[in-house]
Amino acid sequence: MKRVLILVAGLALLLVLAGGALLWWRNFVPQPVTFTLSDGSVVSFKGATFGTNHVAPTGPLFARFVPKMFARRFGWSAGNGFSHTTPSPSVVMWFGRNGPGNGQQNWTCSLIHEDGFESEFERNRFFASYSPTNTIEGIASLYPQREKFLRVRFYEVKNWSVLTSLGDFTLRNPQIARTPRSAAPELPQTARNDDLEITLNSLSTDTRRGRQNSIKDDQTVGKFTVREGGLPSTNWTVQKMEATDSTGGRLVSHSWSGQPRKGEEVFEWKPVLWPTESYKIRFELSRKAEAPFTTNELWTIRGIAHPTNGGFTLVDTQVNLGGCWLRFHGVTTQGATPPWHPMMSGEAALSFSTTNMLKEHRLSILRITDENGRAVPSTGASWSDSEWGFGFRPVTNMQTLTVTVALHRSRYVEFFAQPTLTTNQMR
Repeated sequence: MKRVLILVAGLALLLVLAGGALLWWRNFVPQPVTFTLSDGSVVSFKGATFGTNHVAPTGPLFARFVPKMFARRFGWSAGNGFSHTTPSPSVVMWFGRNGPGNGQQNWTCSLIHEDGFESEFERNRFFASYSPTNTIEGIASLYPQREKFLRVRFYEVKNWSVLTSLGDFTLRNPQIARTPRSAAPELPQTARNDDLEITLNSLSTDTRRGRQNSIKDDQTVGKFTVREGGLPSTNWTVQKMEATDSTGGRLVSHSWSGQPRKGEEVFEWKPVLWPTESYKIRFELSRKAEAPFTTNELWTIRGIAHPTNGGFTLVDTQVNLGGCWLRFHGVTTQGATPPWHPMMSGEAALSFSTTNMLKEHRLSILRITDENGRAVPSTGASWSDSEWGFGFRPVTNMQTLTVTVALHRSRYVEFFAQPTLTTNQMR
């Protein structure tokens, strides 16, 4: 009888342990998640990687939780050899797409924070493998490292801006940060750089939903006043933002706009700053085209022949401005294939490069005119560390161009601040 009782107790213990293991497995191991897009392709969640070094996962989702000796026995792998590095701790969500999607990036994701705030994933995406009907793609985002679980919302994207939510899924954060939040001082705050005095009057993350009802409408907005040499100045505008939170997460503005409004300089940017975090924020300020420049910052190139449609004009001339060699390659029309690296994706554009990387300087187009002095509209700029492209819209019967650029030093100021949350505000 005693042996029977021991056997029954042992079986009961095994059942309890098995049930606990099953519960742990269900809670810890991600379940398969798939989404069907309107073009008939199917996107499946392959897994997530955390930190700064990321390897694309392959095989079943549970393979990474199985001891390596067993995983190798069944041919399961935790990664396919493709690696990606992020500059600060990030989560990379890996998805596979099967079906007739033609490689289009017609989906995106967002994170739903514990307080309900929603932030879009960053714009950088990369293919671990690719074919027209079968891909493994990663999309990265800074993530709230203090939260135990991450809730991800999956969207289909149509016409670049119309988003339709196809569902949410949740995964555990394996690297929870214990760093305490730091309280930020109240705004306004003032910072100085030489003769510049910059006051950050307000900082807000605006979740205004426009006609598209899209997270792509969200922006963080900073409002500044500028004094130069002790006097109010309208010569400067913000060009870039870098923010670091207390857990080491780093956000850099990748799309922005700046304009004066009601006596302030207003800078709006993405990705958004989370209202629950405080940040050390570094702003780059640059002179506007109408600001005064010194002669050793300016270069005017005259009589550049405007090419016919589909062509380019090779100029290849250079000048030394403040110890930096600046080269002007030439001008292209739409669809041209020039013998230099184009920066404006086939638009009519002017192309420049520098022999060394510009770390604290910017190259700006001040004026473009034709042979009759008519202003030629600028349509935007694109650049890397040493290459610059400036788009323009040709005027009727234009024969030649005269271009004036400025190579000038930026100024940097830092603040420690926490954004407020605003909704449905007209900017």
